[in-house]
Amino acid sequence: MLLAYGVAFAVIIAGVAAGFSISKRTERRALAIQVEANEDVATVQYLKESLLTLLFQNQAVSYQLANATEVERAELRNSATFQAEITALTESHKLFKQRWQVFTESDEFGEADDVENAAELDTVTEAEAKIAAAIRQEHGTAVGEYIRQADRLFLQINPDVVTLNQIALLQTELATLNQSAFITELDAFTENITLLAEATEEEQEEAAELLEQASITQIQLTLVSILLSGILGSLLMITLSRILLRPLEKMTVTTQQSIQDANFDLRVPTTNHDEVGKLAQTFNAYMQFVKQLLTRQETINQELQNTLDELHRTQAQMLQQEKMSGLGQLVAGIAHEINNPINFIYGNLTHAQRHAEDLLMLVQIYQRHYPDPVSEIEATAEEIDVEFLQKDLPKILSSMRTGSDRIREIVLSLRTFSRLDEAECKRVDIHAGLESTLILLNHRLKARPGHPGIQVVKAYATLPNVKCYAGLLNQVFMNVLSNAIDALDSMIDKQTPQERQDNPGKITVTTTLLDEEWVQIAIADNGPGIDPSVQQHIFEPFFTTKPVGKGTGMGMSISYQIVTDRHGGKLECFSTPGNGAEFIIQIPLWQNTPNA
Repeated sequence: MLLAYGVAFAVIIAGVAAGFSISKRTERRALAIQVEANEDVATVQYLKESLLTLLFQNQAVSYQLANATEVERAELRNSATFQAEITALTESHKLFKQRWQVFTESDEFGEADDVENAAELDTVTEAEAKIAAAIRQEHGTAVGEYIRQADRLFLQINPDVVTLNQIALLQTELATLNQSAFITELDAFTENITLLAEATEEEQEEAAELLEQASITQIQLTLVSILLSGILGSLLMITLSRILLRPLEKMTVTTQQSIQDANFDLRVPTTNHDEVGKLAQTFNAYMQFVKQLLTRQETINQELQNTLDELHRTQAQMLQQEKMSGLGQLVAGIAHEINNPINFIYGNLTHAQRHAEDLLMLVQIYQRHYPDPVSEIEATAEEIDVEFLQKDLPKILSSMRTGSDRIREIVLSLRTFSRLDEAECKRVDIHAGLESTLILLNHRLKARPGHPGIQVVKAYATLPNVKCYAGLLNQVFMNVLSNAIDALDSMIDKQTPQERQDNPGKITVTTTLLDEEWVQIAIADNGPGIDPSVQQHIFEPFFTTKPVGKGTGMGMSISYQIVTDRHGGKLECFSTPGNGAEFIIQIPLWQNTPNA
């Protein structure tokens, strides 16, 4: 009887151990494939991003140099913007060269004897190996020649001190580079890179599915082992005497229930100390062991899932940061280019108005001393309607001044919002950042046909300048205010005309100084509010309630990180459905950073 017990439990434990060993090997293999897939995705994405950045900077510099005369080249030499663009082009070339080298020297996408040998490395799929081989064979020579020509060009260019000879050389060489085989093959090269990115993402998804299947397999093997223990126990009970039949029946019932309910907390009662009692004790220990294994497996699976989520979140944040950086440079460049001509117009308006007043005064004096002009003058005066011109010209000049003031205000808001000159932590006026953001959003706040305007109420306290990352903080203001406007637009679209009149859309911006050490910015709206089930996920990456194509789910997540991680502050949301929402931002007056 003891031998039968021993054989049965030996088979059970061997089956569980074998199943657990097989599932662990499958799990480790799936994790390795997943890590490799993530690295492949990052390598291809970085190469694609660096290529797009290089082409953008190349086009920006080539556009300014195209057909430039000597006088225009002299102006470019003294242009800080042009020098910055040359520096950006040089850095973009270095970055593309570095990431191309990483791509070609990687184990996954580097040189291989053939597609089958590359796929046998088991780090890339056959489709990835084919696309990578096609990229090297079709574009490797052109890319290498382009990099060598660009290296030779940028060795002769000093971005800090640009001479006329260097500008002429840059004009000639860039024109040559833009006619190179690499540029002519650009569409095909970009398409192949995109295909490779899609293939690596498919590999990443397959790795995640394999990891999930490994977890399911382990649970299935465990349950099968438990089921076998029940079957073996039933066979043993048939051969045992009637004295042992009832305890063994209880054990079988417990086993079946644990399998059906996946409840490994069930235990077989041990009322005696014979062989059946010892068997019950062993079975209980086995159930405890299985429970520990499953608990450990769940912990490992959760850690792997957290790691995968963190990789996705980091990748999305890097892409968002690159996008915002490029957008900031574009906004600052536009503001700079608009600022010069508008200053010219604005500065001459005063003189134009004074000259117009002098001419109008001269006409009035002439009319007073010569009330009966010759017929030709009288006919011309009647044709051009001198009296109307005397009244309308001052109005036109006044309208031009108002328009110039508005344009200057928008340009100043663009420059304040982009804050490229304040990438470091500096003392700034929080109210200036709020005002610039509101001006940029003014087109969404104004009334439109069939849509009343949104009122903005400002309750600003007297605040000292705050040490912060102004550009990042302005991004937070933009995200929070844009969401508030979206919520109010949604509410207004559903209101009747009477409801719009009784409850107009309103946003309240309040600033407060807390304990002489913290600044609080509260942005509240009287919109539909946020459901509690949504509030608990509002700062999570990729979470959005907007329709597909209107929201990425990254705005509030990045805002939360900017406030909490970069500024050591707090970002909280308070809302009750039907009573609007309020976002409260709290940051310290000083930042504990080396530059602060």
